[in-house]
Amino acid sequence: MTERVLIVPIATDEWWGPLVRWFLRSKFNHIFILFEDATLGGWCAREARSDGVYIVDAEKSSLTRMKYAEFYEHNDSMAVAMKESMNIIGIGYDWLGLMSNIFRLFLWKILKVKWLKPVHAPGRHTCAEDTLSVLRLVPVSGIGILEPSTTMPGEIRDFLLKSTDFHTVENPIRSDRGKRG
Repeated sequence: MTERVLIVPIATDEWWGPLVRWFLRSKFNHIFILFEDATLGGWCAREARSDGVYIVDAEKSSLTRMKYAEFYEHNDSMAVAMKESMNIIGIGYDWLGLMSNIFRLFLWKILKVKWLKPVHAPGRHTCAEDTLSVLRLVPVSGIGILEPSTTMPGEIRDFLLKSTDFHTVENPIRSDRGKRG
């Protein structure tokens, strides 16, 4: 049973991380869900990775490639939303949507041309799409303004920061490590 659920916008230290953050003009280039579940053995991550959406041990998540991250917890439980969204686990990554959004951003930010129609591969998710698919199952005021196929990780972070439905917490993995050793 899922005890805690955190939304984690993150800046990763892979070579493309700074490039993505510069292009997006954002502090973050990825977002995922970190959750504690005793039946799975502790902290796990639900992540959209290059090969699809999966649940992995937190020790194998993007936290291992973290430059910096923020941790947001809903004021109420998100356990029901996590359970209801388990049918998404295993779907493919939305490369078409990602490339479309990069192209759209290029047109808008560099050439000042607005092309508003997003392209999305049905049945596939980017990291932001997956995170929003869970957040839309939770009572969060105003979440409907974020369009899953065009929202970037930094935009979700900005929403969470302003929302009265969420609060920031410390990295629970770092806290757990400190208690163990």
